[in-house]
Amino acid sequence: MSSDAEDTFEVMETAPAAPRSKRTEISSHLKERIVATKVRALTAKAGERPATMAATLNQLTHEKVNAQIKVLTDLVKLLLRTMEEQKEEHANQLKALMKTFT
Repeated sequence: MSSDAEDTFEVMETAPAAPRSKRTEISSHLKERIVATKVRALTAKAGERPATMAATLNQLTHEKVNAQIKVLTDLVKLLLRTMEEQKEEHANQLKALMKTFT
């Protein structure tokens, strides 16, 4: 028994799908975590200075501070000496004026 019925195929036109990127997008949250991890790693690495280097830097800092204190002390002494000299000069000028008017 043969059938005269024909098989029909329905063809539908569809738009092609947009090409997909082969690269996956990294979420901003993940990017922030990656950056935070890198920062912590660099900070830890920077904190691993040898004790001798830290001691040397500490010594240099103390030497600089001591030198600055010495300079400031010398300046204060000079200022006080100058003020004392001016005080004596003013006293002498007052004595000279008093003699002139008396």
